[in-house]
Amino acid sequence: PEATPMSRALGLLSLTFWFGDMILNFFTGFYRDGILITDLKAIAVKYLTTFFIIDIVINGVDLVSVFMELVIDEGKKNSRASTPMRILRIVKLNRLLRVMVVFNRYKQKLNSAGLESSSFTMLGLGARLIAILLFLNHLLSCGWYWIGQSDLTDTGASWLDMKISSGALTYRSATPKFQYLTALHWAFTQMTPGSMAVVPQD
Repeated sequence: PEATPMSRALGLLSLTFWFGDMILNFFTGFYRDGILITDLKAIAVKYLTTFFIIDIVINGVDLVSVFMELVIDEGKKNSRASTPMRILRIVKLNRLLRVMVVFNRYKQKLNSAGLESSSFTMLGLGARLIAILLFLNHLLSCGWYWIGQSDLTDTGASWLDMKISSGALTYRSATPKFQYLTALHWAFTQMTPGSMAVVPQD
């Protein structure tokens, strides 16, 4: 789907929030052995050695994506430019990593303040496991989508050339969102006993 002014505004707002959160992390104290640490140097070292790398990777992908959406006229893009743009939008789902990052931050704050509980730990482990499974399936679906788009085929066809149900419409002519959801469905079937009609064609 094409980007709208609303989606671009929300993207900029989200990007501003998360970069602002990164800046605030350099000024947010933490507990160490029950003692509140407010030294800016110690705070900076702790952040740089814990969540900074993850934050900069996630926000970096978001920044590149928002920048491309602002400077590229989608109506005038050629096929060589539109393909990386669609792939980049799919990659933006790396925001699922934020689920684990936010959980780890709160867990670390609770631990340092001596407020850890077994029930919260079990709930957190379950949420983290679900997030990891979703992220792995996202990566698998991205790889499956890339295989469908690539020229690495012996038959000249890929799963994107398969017809959708009994109609004449193929997956290649479907919307990028439908293609991604189909690839995600295929990825889920690889980790479960389930099955689907989409199979390799090359």
